[in-house]
Amino acid sequence: MYTVTFHDVPGTSRSWAERGVTVDAFSGEVLDVRDATTRRTAGDAFLDWQWPLHSGKAFVSPGRIAVFVGGLACPLLFVTGVVRWWRKRSRQGHAVRVKVTGTVTETAGKRSVDATKIEKA
Repeated sequence: MYTVTFHDVPGTSRSWAERGVTVDAFSGEVLDVRDATTRRTAGDAFLDWQWPLHSGKAFVSPGRIAVFVGGLACPLLFVTGVVRWWRKRSRQGHAVRVKVTGTVTETAGKRSVDATKIEKA
């Protein structure tokens, strides 16, 4: 079985101007002809639209611009995520553990610390 694809076939749709012909390898009999005018089911139509939509051919220039902008979305989200993470990380400062030695007194429900020695832990 062989499948031959013809491009820019007149009389087909502008977004999908191909015709695929499946031929039996031994007898040469045409087994199937597939193009935009021979869709049998909604599933065929759905599958036939995948290439034109993802290549930008479906809506000519606006379609290609939309595919281009959509393609830039992933790298843009990655870069903005790294920038936001980096800014948040640098703003937090680095925490330092300290050991405080002294006495804690509680007066009228308030605690106060009399630190006699502060050192890095």
